[in-house]
Amino acid sequence: MSPQPLDYSKLTAASVLSALFVGALLYATLILPHRLHRLLLGWIPDYGLNWVEAEAAIEALRPFGYLCFILFLLLIILGFLLRWFRLSALGSIGLYLPTFSYFASTMFFLAGLCALRVVWLPLMELIPAPWINRPQLFGELLDVADAVYLPYIPLRVLLSLLSSSPIQVDRFIFNLLISLGSATLFLGSQTWLYGRLIGRDLIDFWMYRYSRHPQYLGLLIWSYGLLIYDRFIFTPVRGGYYPAPSLPWLIMALTITASALMEEAEMREKLGGRYVEYQASTPFMLPLSRQVSNWIGFPSRILIKKEWPETGRETLLILTFYTALIIGVSALIHPPH
Repeated sequence: MSPQPLDYSKLTAASVLSALFVGALLYATLILPHRLHRLLLGWIPDYGLNWVEAEAAIEALRPFGYLCFILFLLLIILGFLLRWFRLSALGSIGLYLPTFSYFASTMFFLAGLCALRVVWLPLMELIPAPWINRPQLFGELLDVADAVYLPYIPLRVLLSLLSSSPIQVDRFIFNLLISLGSATLFLGSQTWLYGRLIGRDLIDFWMYRYSRHPQYLGLLIWSYGLLIYDRFIFTPVRGGYYPAPSLPWLIMALTITASALMEEAEMREKLGGRYVEYQASTPFMLPLSRQVSNWIGFPSRILIKKEWPETGRETLLILTFYTALIIGVSALIHPPH
């Protein structure tokens, strides 16, 4: 139920803070990568096929790669251990950060903005091959979850019939998803902040009437827009590095989903029947039809005999099932590049 009467000073504060956050996110998505790439090229140039200098650069960047990778993993783990679930979501976003490198196109896979891929460097070092071959081999690992593109491909095919160029469709959907994700983030953040400012223990009004986790939903929509850009719009230079980032996105999406599920378990403990009633009347993230929701929740009812997981073990079991399902489907159906 919407809070009455409105406290306009607190609503203004919530709106301004949310707008600043979303504005910063849009700037970081659409403008900052290009400027940062030009700046970083002065420090980490594109060595092309000069692998002597390239490997020297890799050696210099290696400590930063391990530091970032370990830090983001610790954030994910500590978030769940300490029950600060947004910390886990933040760590998963950190592991997804290298996908911003697709706004740049270079031959050396760490040149300029592509230095963000240093986060993945510890994983690349597990590949027993010369550095000149590792980026391409690593790309084969990153695309093992390519089934995550399947929701987009039918839409892409349909809209391509109305357009002279599929790339125009991809750019339109990219901009649409970034806009929708940002708008969802703004409305979700505004509602959450306002609810906190007025002292509500259960935020079930405005945006939270349509999604129990609108901020997470906004992040997922926004990040899926980046995924579309990375897969269908980005064009590498000849001989450049082109990993498919579906696996990092899947890891981030599952971590965010796990965080949301564990937050709900805490809310049920804290608010009891009030939150259970809210769960029954409001979609988890997307406002889907009851039939679709039942279909998505079917594995949960089979594996744990419940509509929603209530413990960390149950959450891990359900998400492991979906991970295996997505990777299995990816092995059978590989979407076109």
